[in-house]
Amino acid sequence: MNWQASRSRCRCKRASDLGRSVAFRLALEERGWSYVMAVEPKEVARPAGAVPCLPPYQGLGPPTLPRYREPARPLRQLADASTRFESVTWRQGSKAPMTSRFAVIEVRPSGKEATRAAQEHGGGRSRWDGVLPLRTLLVEQPETATEPTAATG
Repeated sequence: MNWQASRSRCRCKRASDLGRSVAFRLALEERGWSYVMAVEPKEVARPAGAVPCLPPYQGLGPPTLPRYREPARPLRQLADASTRFESVTWRQGSKAPMTSRFAVIEVRPSGKEATRAAQEHGGGRSRWDGVLPLRTLLVEQPETATEPTAATG
């Protein structure tokens, strides 16, 4: 396929150094665009299998909202010892092939902005079921590193 022809039909964006990526990512999703973007390691998320619970209503004040029992963790901590990394070589460098190890993981972004956006998308704060949306991350961890060095979602 011709690169120029396929480029005009693809709405993929790559962004880094844009500050917090939540607002940018949400704007792309609202427009129905597919995207790949670097995310900041300080952003927090929950594992894909995390499920919110609804505490019983105590009778005073507004109804209780669903919440997750475990706190959100920085993205770097979500790739643990059970994460399966695969070596990938993507091109020949000037000295040697460019190779690193990558894994694909699913997470639920959980910062204040991500939670607020999920509540709005779910019909408002009082009607939201508490489930944060799933996002897929490509995580890089070189052989010599003890923790992931980059994440792209």
